[in-house]
Order: sequence, then structure tokens, then C-alpha cells
Amino acid sequence: MRVRFAYFAWLLICCGVLPAEDRIVMRTAGGSRIGTPCILHDYTGREVVYQAKAGGALRRMPRKDVLEVTTHYSEPHTAGRQLLSEGKAKEAFDKLDTALDKENRVWVRREILATQIKCALWNGDRVAAGERFLAIFDSDPYTMYFSLMPLSWSDARPSAELIQASRQWLAQSTNSAARLLAASHLLTDKQYADAALRTLKDLARDENGDVQRYGQIQLWRVKALTEEVSREELLRWERSFDDAGDLLGGGPRYILGLGWKRQHNDVAAAAAWLWLPLVASEDRWLAAEAAWQAGQALDRVSQKDEAAAVYAEIAARFADTPYGPLAAAKTK
Repeated sequence: MRVRFAYFAWLLICCGVLPAEDRIVMRTAGGSRIGTPCILHDYTGREVVYQAKAGGALRRMPRKDVLEVTTHYSEPHTAGRQLLSEGKAKEAFDKLDTALDKENRVWVRREILATQIKCALWNGDRVAAGERFLAIFDSDPYTMYFSLMPLSWSDARPSAELIQASRQWLAQSTNSAARLLAASHLLTDKQYADAALRTLKDLARDENGDVQRYGQIQLWRVKALTEEVSREELLRWERSFDDAGDLLGGGPRYILGLGWKRQHNDVAAAAAWLWLPLVASEDRWLAAEAAWQAGQALDRVSQKDEAAAVYAEIAARFADTPYGPLAAAKTK
């Protein structure tokens, strides 16, 4: 039975911090790098809280000035990360549950939950991924893991389980991340589509900058799915995504591909979609879907060799997703 995200949030809040020697590398005012052994008390999307030595005064530093953090991890934490790197996502997820039981540092627990999101996304389990993201958000509303938020980006209808979870998330009126996550999935549910759209319009003005940004991009998704977007506007979207680099994850590039497709510019659409498997493939099922869309686009402009290479990549790399068998059939 799946444990709801509130339980994970409770664990994050209630666990104490055990002293341990860490090391941070920071950027000085002059632009140089300096390493400092310390005890790291918290590491959020906004700041790092640390002691230069045990018993010393707590110090705070903006996260943007921290270049590197080194710490120790428990054996199950290290093993879970290794299993995920080997593609054994289910085993990794379970091992990381053990790591959560052993870990007392709140910021490391958030890191474990973030890795579990990657495990869940590997297997296409957006409910589990959503629960763990919301636990992180409850502990740190300005989390550095926002790009892992398992939003919906295509026109696909969510599973019955995901619809049920999303309806529960939507009801959490004081949790903007839960409402954003819910609205993104319920946009394609006829019963809740109007409520989802109203929610996104509200969240596009949210006081949390990350929620506001993703709420706005989800409204762009609505536009890309329902009407033709001008070339000039698509280029503005693209510039904003370029400026953000990989901080937004792959979803925004997916809607850029949808926009170019409506413009009948299949080459530009394929380029946008291929950004996901090449640069932002942590959401494997979305990356596989984007690659499939890219192959279809290349087929439409008779770039058969390029399309064949994309299908072969999907069949080899994303065989366990719904698009693996489709791509494999294209290679025969």
C-alpha cells in the first residue's frame, strides 16, 4: 500500500540532525573558490545553513554561492543510487526506502526522496513521484528539485489511479504545488478540465516563483494543444527555455514541439522533442514519447534515415515504455 506524501513530510520535519563532517565549496566575493569543512544543517533551494566546526555559530549562505557539497551517505543510500544508475529502478526505490529509515539529516532525506522520484518516473509511476515531490515541497517550498515535479505535458489522458490522486491534490487549497500538479493532469479529464484551467490561471500569479513559472508554462501547454501559436511567440518561449537551461526539465520543450507541429514545422518540432532524450531524460516515459513524436515528425518530412535512427534509439533505450514496442515495429 502506498504511503501518502503527508507521511513523508512529517518524517522530514520530525527527524533531528546528527552531527557529521561535511564540506562545502563556496564562491567568494572575488570570484575564487574556497572549501570549508563543516557540519551542514540544511541545504534548501534558497540557502545553506552550516557550522564551520562543531559548537560554532550557525552561518547562512545563499545557495547560489555554493558550488559543491560533499557529505557521507549510508550504505543503502549509496546502493540505491547505484541500482538506479544500472536501470534497476524498482530495486533502487525499495533500497532508498531503507535509506530513509536510517537517515536523520533533513536535507539528505529530501535528496533521497528526489532520487525516489527519478526511480518512480523511470517506471512511469507518476502517483508515487508526485507524493514524494509534495513531501519535499512541504519541507522546502523553494526546493532545488522543482524540475522533477511530475507534471503532465502532452494531451494523454491520465490513468484512473492518477486521476484519483490528482483530485485529492486539487482539494488541498493551501498547497500550491499540489494544486499545480493536480491541474496539469486533470486538464484532459472532462469532468475537471474547467476547474484545472481556473487553477492554473490562479497559480500563474502565485507568490512562489517556481509555482508561478510552471503555472504559466502549463497555460502555454493549453494554448499549444488548442490553437495555433504564432512563430514569434514560439520563439519567445524557446528563448525563455534557453535562458533557464536545464533548470525547467524537459516538459517545456515538449510543448514547444507541439507548437511547432501546429505551425507545420516538423523539423523544428523534432528538434524540440529530441531535446528531451538528449538532455532531460530523467522522466523516461516523457522522453520516450518525445522521441516517438520526433520520429513521426521526421517521417512526415521524408527524413527516413534520421527517423529510423530515432526509432532504433527508442527501441534500445526505452524498450520498457509504451513507445518501445511501437518503435521496435518501425525498425523491422
